[in-house]
Amino acid sequence: MKKLIVTLFTLVITLQLATAIETKKVYGANYFPGMEEFPTIRSVEHKKELQPDFKPENLLQDQNKISKIHLKLITREDPEGKNLQWDMALPSRHIFLSRFASMGKLDTNIKDDDIWGRSYDYLEITLKRTDGLTLPPYKLFKNTITVNDVKFYDTAKDIETWVFSTVTNYKQLLIVSKALNVDNFKRCKALGNLTHDTDPRQCILPDNTTFLEVNTEIKPDTIRTFNFDDCFANKNPLIAGFPRRCIAPGGRIYTESPKVY
Repeated sequence: MKKLIVTLFTLVITLQLATAIETKKVYGANYFPGMEEFPTIRSVEHKKELQPDFKPENLLQDQNKISKIHLKLITREDPEGKNLQWDMALPSRHIFLSRFASMGKLDTNIKDDDIWGRSYDYLEITLKRTDGLTLPPYKLFKNTITVNDVKFYDTAKDIETWVFSTVTNYKQLLIVSKALNVDNFKRCKALGNLTHDTDPRQCILPDNTTFLEVNTEIKPDTIRTFNFDDCFANKNPLIAGFPRRCIAPGGRIYTESPKVY
């Protein structure tokens, strides 16, 4: 009988020890009796922060995460872009992302028939997100945007003019007009410069350079003119009056400077 009692006592002690060992794995069991049903503690998995996606279509889809689009004009004379910087307004940000999403990767077979010269290296476009991250810098030149060595091309060929038209004041607009070498009525008007509904219509740059809406567009074989004498020598139309004015191809008006004989 004594052996049976010892055996049963030993069995009970063994079961209690086994239960105690098992309950050590249960949250709070050793400290708060009755909480044995709480789930066991699991290690926390730290996810790596994903890099922002620069693809045009994904930018448009996640546009609510874009807090700012900052632009900076880079030239040889101003490699840090100190002379011209501005932030794109909220409505313009949506339009930019929509237009960028419609651009396709640059096809090497596309012919560049743009004869207009430029006086800038590129326009740097920086997109900042609401979480504080900054996307890789975007570089706009002509109608191509480059990011992470991938080039996207605008087949409509007007993304450059539209982006530059988002500047915020006339002083900036003058810098833009010089950077793009604006030399006709159409480009002057597209940038948002002052226009007058005369016949023909006029577009005036901030430095008072005036363009008329004429049919004589500049072509690859057009002789460029840079002053009144060149314009007159090339037998371009004159505007009667004093001082005389000459209408160059593209509609730019050159005024004759006073001469002393």
